[in-house]
Amino acid sequence: MLRGAGRQPTSGVDEGSRMTYLTHDVPVASGLMRVGEWRPDEVDAPVILALHGMTSTHHVWSTLAEQLPDVRIIAPDLRGRGLSNDLTGPYGVAQHTSDARAVMRALGITRATVLGHSLGAFVAVELLARDAAESSTGAAGGGVFERGVLVDGGLPVTVPLNHSEADLLEAVLGAGARGFTLSFADRAMNRKFWSLHPALSAAWSPALAAYADTHVTEYLTAEGAIELQLAVSPDALAADSRELFGSTAARAALDRVRVPLTVLTAGRGLLNESPGVYTPREIDGWKLELPHVRFVELHTVNHYTTVLGEQGVAALAHALQRTLLSS
Repeated sequence: MLRGAGRQPTSGVDEGSRMTYLTHDVPVASGLMRVGEWRPDEVDAPVILALHGMTSTHHVWSTLAEQLPDVRIIAPDLRGRGLSNDLTGPYGVAQHTSDARAVMRALGITRATVLGHSLGAFVAVELLARDAAESSTGAAGGGVFERGVLVDGGLPVTVPLNHSEADLLEAVLGAGARGFTLSFADRAMNRKFWSLHPALSAAWSPALAAYADTHVTEYLTAEGAIELQLAVSPDALAADSRELFGSTAARAALDRVRVPLTVLTAGRGLLNESPGVYTPREIDGWKLELPHVRFVELHTVNHYTTVLGEQGVAALAHALQRTLLSS
């Protein structure tokens, strides 16, 4: 069963494009997953399955949808995030992959490009690896994905062995690890916090402010007051963070991918520091290990503004357009 939860025009898209924004609640293990969709009028429009990052929601792709009005974008709130934050574990890349496949089946998608940012990029790699395995054996459901695009993720990252779980969350989320523990009295205070984030302050815009509003959920305190908190399950954060660093499974999955792959890396990191998540040396190493992969280095954006900033989204849209036209 697929339950539609809303339908309204996408804001910011030119009237001539006539794109529609919809939401769906898709049955997955342990409940319903919220899925956003930006759908153009063209019935045969190319499809992108877009998978967001560690603490994000499907709304992170709103600006990209404005840049690609002729592309159908399907984007779930991953398990434990956004309006899927009440879905229980297990979490981890394998479960997110199963959820994504359930979304594709529910919406009847048989051909698509997969796009992933941060955590979503690791899920995209596993999705492509499973798809390749099923395609090679002739199993039903294989051969869905024609190509993949990874944004500042998907390539295992090294981390010191003596890191505690708290250190690991800080490494994964930067200032977001502290924001996760905070409560906000209202949306204005939530916006203020994120507008001061080192990675977002210089790129702050009305679109980013609107995105910040989707980043939190209301809850009732013991005193009966309504407050706002990041719409992310702490168990999901802890479980997923452990899988991003030095994972042999993630590395093995890369070798099983059989479709064209593009990797975009940000020159700056989670706190707008330099180097970014991947150092120039690491990127050079990956280019040698994965000579068939196309790398695009975005030197002037950071981990977050690759998908939230005007310059980063424009570069991502260009890379996707080139990828969609190349095959």
